[in-house]
Order: sequence, then C-alpha cells, then structure tokens
Amino acid sequence: MRIQSDIPDLSDLSVVVTIWLPLAVYLTHLMVKAINFFFYRDYMDGEKGVTELLTLLFLAIAMFGAVQAIRIARTLESKVLVGWLCLMFLGSFYFFGEEASWGQHVFGWDTPDGSAARNDQPETNLHNLGGGPGSLLDKVPRNILTLCALFLGFVYPLWRIKRSIVFSPSSWQYWLFPTTACVTVGFIAAAGSLPGKVIHWEPWFKPDFGEIKELMIALFIMIYVFSILKRLRQVANAAVSSNTAVNANP
Repeated sequence: MRIQSDIPDLSDLSVVVTIWLPLAVYLTHLMVKAINFFFYRDYMDGEKGVTELLTLLFLAIAMFGAVQAIRIARTLESKVLVGWLCLMFLGSFYFFGEEASWGQHVFGWDTPDGSAARNDQPETNLHNLGGGPGSLLDKVPRNILTLCALFLGFVYPLWRIKRSIVFSPSSWQYWLFPTTACVTVGFIAAAGSLPGKVIHWEPWFKPDFGEIKELMIALFIMIYVFSILKRLRQVANAAVSSNTAVNANP
C-alpha cells in the first residue's frame, strides 16, 4: 500500500448511516407487515416492491461509491485498493443485475422457453437456475456474504476494539477490513433472517425474510464501500493541502 496519511484519526460515517439507517430499514419491514398486511403485499413485496427496489438502490449507490473510491485510490497509487474496489464494483454489478433479472423487471420481456424451463422463477437470471448451477450462483455467494457480514462486519471490529488493535492507514488491513461502521448492518444482515426460522409465524404475518436478508446484505456492501470512500477523500484532501503548502513555501 502506498497510501500515507498524516491524519491520526480519519473520521468514519455518521451513526445516522451506520446505526439508524440499518435499524430503520429492517424494523420498518417487520412493523409494516404487522400493522397492514395488504399494504405490505401490494407495495413492499414482489419484484417491483419497495424491498426489491431498495436493494437495487443500495447496490447502485455502492457501485457509484466504488467508482469514486477507485478514482481516488488510483491518484494515491494504491494498486491493492484499486483491485479490491474493482472487485467490489463487479460483485455489486452482478448482484444488481441478478436482482433486476438483467433488466427484465424493468422492460418486461418474456423469458425464452429454454431458459424458463431451467429457471425456478422463469426469469432471465442465473441464481434461480435449478440444480447445482443455481445453488453455486445463489446460495454460495449469499452464504459467503453472510459469513463476511457476521465475522468481518460484526465480530472482527468489536474484537479489534477489545484487543485495542489499530491499523495504520498505510496498511492494507486498514482499508480492506470493515470498520465499526459495519457492525450494526453486519449483524442484521447475518442474523436478521433467524426470526423467520426459529419463531412460528402465521402465514399472513410472516415477512419475506429471504428478500429482507438480500436487502440488508446490499446495505452492508453500500456502507462498507462508503466507509472506504469517506476515509480516502480525507487522505486525498490532506495530500492536496500538503502539496499546496510545499509549493507555497519552496
């Protein structure tokens, strides 16, 4: 890593984004379903419902943030971070495309007969393919992201605080490992679907925890990317200020 920073403590995202936003998104789904089943069914559930649209929105914002972060990381000559952020962009792009069935939900085209026969929800995507390929492209990435959210997003930042482990901005660990900004959303993304598995729900009352889980994973990715972006901007601004001061005092 080539990133150097004279700022001793780079500020992270605000608690509005890191704590209150994840809680509001998750709890709103539970409360709306409990209060008004018909509103939830008509406006929040389904491929064009609020849950799905929010998932796409969070992923689109994550992609935008990744592009901005890549631009800054390139100016700071951090090849490791540029490569990692490119991977985050591509992963978010794949997630976005699969959730939107690569535009089918927007433009409404019919799924070709051959693809529809192999797809569990006759859609133009890969993660709903039947058998092994569908599991490989759906369950495996979802489980990996769930484990990352739980252990890297929730457990590891708290463990670092307990152990008083502090990374330097010049280290790759500082940029690649999630900060405490991801603790709340990491826990909800990993454990938010457990109530659907351990509690008996009446069919009319049970929210779609699978879709909510995907929503929270998308929010986890967004917060993670923007945590990196905010700190990168501070380093870049500090570098500009330092260069300006040097040029002003030759």
